[in-house]
Amino acid sequence: MWELLAPAGSYESIIAAVNAGADAVYAGGSLFGARAYADNPDEKHLIQGINYCHLHGCRLYLTVNTLLREKELEEMLEPFLRPLYESGVDGVIVQDLGVASWIYERFPGLPLHASTQMTVTGADGVRFLQAEGFSRVVPARELSLAELREIMKETDIEIETFIHGAMCYSYSGQCLFSSLIGGRSGNRGRCAQPCRLPVCSLDGGKSSENAGYLLSMKDMCTLDLLPDILEAGIASLKIEGRMKRPEYTAGVVSIYRKYIDLYQAAGRAGYRVEEDDRTVLLDLYNRGGFSEGYYREHNGRNMMSLHRPNHRGTPALRVCRERRSPGNKSSSVRAQALVSLGKGDVIELPGGREITLAADTKQGFLADIPGGRPQPAEGAILYRTRNVRLLEELRKKYVAGDRKREISGIFTVSPDSPAMLRLMCGDVEAAVCSAVLAEPAVSRPADAEEVRRQLQKTGNTPFVFRSLEVQLTGRLFIPVAKLNELRREGLEKLEQALLDQSRRICPENPSRETAALPQSGGTSSGTSLPENLPRETAALPQSGGTSTETLLSGNPPRETAVQTQTAAPDNPRVNVLVTTKEQLEAVLENDFAEIDTIYLDTLLLGAVQRNVRKNLPGKASAGANRQDLRRELFARIKQRGWRCFLNCPPVLRSLDRALLEDASVQELLCSMDGFLVHTIDELSYFRELIRRKHLPAVIVADENLYVCNRRAAAFLYGHGVSRITLPAELNFRELMDLGLKNTELVVYGYQPLMQSAQCVRKNTSGCTGIPSVMYLNDRRNVRFPVLNRCPVCCNTIYNSVPLMLCGCRAELKRLAPAYVRLSFTVESDICRGKPFQF
Repeated sequence: MWELLAPAGSYESIIAAVNAGADAVYAGGSLFGARAYADNPDEKHLIQGINYCHLHGCRLYLTVNTLLREKELEEMLEPFLRPLYESGVDGVIVQDLGVASWIYERFPGLPLHASTQMTVTGADGVRFLQAEGFSRVVPARELSLAELREIMKETDIEIETFIHGAMCYSYSGQCLFSSLIGGRSGNRGRCAQPCRLPVCSLDGGKSSENAGYLLSMKDMCTLDLLPDILEAGIASLKIEGRMKRPEYTAGVVSIYRKYIDLYQAAGRAGYRVEEDDRTVLLDLYNRGGFSEGYYREHNGRNMMSLHRPNHRGTPALRVCRERRSPGNKSSSVRAQALVSLGKGDVIELPGGREITLAADTKQGFLADIPGGRPQPAEGAILYRTRNVRLLEELRKKYVAGDRKREISGIFTVSPDSPAMLRLMCGDVEAAVCSAVLAEPAVSRPADAEEVRRQLQKTGNTPFVFRSLEVQLTGRLFIPVAKLNELRREGLEKLEQALLDQSRRICPENPSRETAALPQSGGTSSGTSLPENLPRETAALPQSGGTSTETLLSGNPPRETAVQTQTAAPDNPRVNVLVTTKEQLEAVLENDFAEIDTIYLDTLLLGAVQRNVRKNLPGKASAGANRQDLRRELFARIKQRGWRCFLNCPPVLRSLDRALLEDASVQELLCSMDGFLVHTIDELSYFRELIRRKHLPAVIVADENLYVCNRRAAAFLYGHGVSRITLPAELNFRELMDLGLKNTELVVYGYQPLMQSAQCVRKNTSGCTGIPSVMYLNDRRNVRFPVLNRCPVCCNTIYNSVPLMLCGCRAELKRLAPAYVRLSFTVESDICRGKPFQF
């Protein structure tokens, strides 16, 4: 009924997950997985893993959930995926829309699962992906149970959610922190986890007492929430942890298996979580305890691991006193064991020092801990970070153990017919015969019970007999060797029949006409782009553009003062994104006649006050003022002959939709010339709005609707997108390999590093409900702006310095984007810590 989905970062972990009771396993191979540094199995072990899963009634899903460059997609994906497809892999988890399109076409019948890296946050995105051939969606981990129920109410596709394990501070797929700061892309499976490093918060540029691991989240544990999650109708319950050891996988899976089975047998009334099981999970891994994730709350300090980024362990010892050795200046600490401790257990001391216990210590007994500095204070609790006995038990039971699959059989033999052994496993059957198995007995005939015992010796095969019926007719002598041969042949044939169920033959030349992704709104999803890309439907100003050379020579723009001048028509047009009214005023007050488009941030639609976020009626006068401001800003932009596009929210959640569907905002949306969208949900939402309202507006895909290969570009162009923003993670050579036209390139602006449902201000100094900017300082005293999007309770963390392509004129000329963008976010008054004023 419910699938328990386990992580496997190695072949050993696959075995451990299956033996511990997983219904399915997700694993990556040597390429294209979002855990590039896990001990990922190679092709041989992946195929063995697929076979092991299928022989034990489990499924294995392959992670291909990274962004692929053009050459990787065209040259490397097919030989990597083909043997796994033919071996019967049960599904592929993908992030890249180009990869999804390619797999759908090249490997028919292979189920596609949308990774949480796609940042799907609502029914709009789920419906879109379902129409494009996906059979399952893993939404963003930030969604509440109420939002998940709404998705399942409005769609009929499988939904998979995380129930245990590590949590990212950023929406998955919306984090460029590791990539832009350290050159290791999370979208390529190489995240360096900068969120686990210490930072301090600055409010308005002033020092703050709030320092620590402000971006490090606790791991999720949902044992107490499990009945609610199961009753919500979630199809697949996913455990995070492909970077963890096999014992971790075994332990976590076995406990969740226990409680899923308990709920299924006893219902909510009989559901109770034992404290010993909580302790096991804490022993395996926790960061200062657990949270229940976002299922019940939007964000909060209690979800954060503010004081440590790594494994906390469990309480093990209470310090009694310092003990000085006679005749020796060194000292040790005497501590009482709170639980039974084993030889080899690791204890953490103050300052992060660790010691390994040299002997067993029973609960209540005293142990001597070597001295050192800093010395733990009397009464302090010391934690065990490695429980050797637990790990050994899990390894012996699940990793080194061998789970058997139950089968049944019927053995018949008579003097007048060949001996036959029929074996059944589920709905799969195998039969073997032997014409020379039995002969008339001279003295002692074969006994049915002895024959049964001999045939039931399944040894190291994957099977164990649940039942075996033996039908002997007449007085017969049956050689044991012949019985063994018949049994071995029968079990091999049954194993082959089970594996053959899922094996496939890969077509050499699949038809693009029949295998292409279903098109809900556009052109073919083939690999080659049309010569003439889709042209925007909204009329373009005829006054030409602004010179790229002028834009990118000399000093970069300072705050909101942009210097431009008239340029030749064949140069890229200039678009300007503004986030505050002050930034827009700075643009309007200067002579920018050749600007093509102003992107108005959603915050400029008018700040939704805190009473709106609490679903309380707002004041009519405040609503009228906001509506008047929107109309005024829009009118002033249009008076300059510029187009006006909406810069949509970073993600589209229920609060964002509430703002967009306000009647006065809808009126403004229908006057917009276009929309800059960031997620699949927004693409689906605004494409439908344009269709329903018959609007001449166009859709521009921002850089986090990633296009790293031509097939991804073709997919977006075929589904309502008029222009693509070139992604920040591709270098010049890779952008040239794409060879795309009708593109937009950001040439100035603070680049978003994270989009988060968490709030730095709320978690440090408390929520104000007023949009503003604060800062994070890292351990090297580098300052990162944080924009608090209070109307929709979302934070954007920006890079410490703006992108400035001043010295790249030659490269830009070769790249030849149709548009360049100046992006203003935290400049001007915000830099001095002043809140937004509307």
